[in-house]
Amino acid sequence: MTITKFEHIENNVSSYDNMHLKNPLKSKKALHIKRKNPILSKTKTIYSFESFDAFCDFCTFLDRNPHREEIRNFAKSSDLYEYNSNYYLIFTDINLESNLIKFIVPSITEFAHVVDNSELFERKITEYGKLIIKGNAISKTTEYFV
Repeated sequence: MTITKFEHIENNVSSYDNMHLKNPLKSKKALHIKRKNPILSKTKTIYSFESFDAFCDFCTFLDRNPHREEIRNFAKSSDLYEYNSNYYLIFTDINLESNLIKFIVPSITEFAHVVDNSELFERKITEYGKLIIKGNAISKTTEYFV
C-alpha cells in the first residue's frame, strides 16, 4: 500500500497548532491509502494462492460477475500448479486491451499475491511443481468445483 497525501479534516485548525504538533495525525489530518496495482506483463503473470480453496473462492467470485464470459477470456491460457503447498495460477498472453482489466487485477489481489520475477519462477514451477489444471484453469475450476 502507498500513502498518497495528508488532507485537513477541519478548517479551523490554527497554523500555530500545525507548526508545533509533532505527530501529523494529531493535527486532525487523515491518511489516504491507495493500493498499488501490479504491472502486468503481456507474456506471463503468476499469482500465488495459499490453498486450493482460496483459488476456488476466487473462481466463485468471478462466476458471480455478470461479465464472467469476458473475464474468462482475460488471458489466452491459464494453468494451475501446486508447489510447496501453494497454488500458482499462470496467465499467458494477457489481453491488456480488455475493459475489465481494472476489475480483474484488484479482484485477484484480494485472494492471491503477485509473484515477482514471473519468468524465472515459472521455469521453477514447471520443472518442480505439479500441474493441476492445464488450459483454462478458471473455467475448468468453475465447471467442476464451483
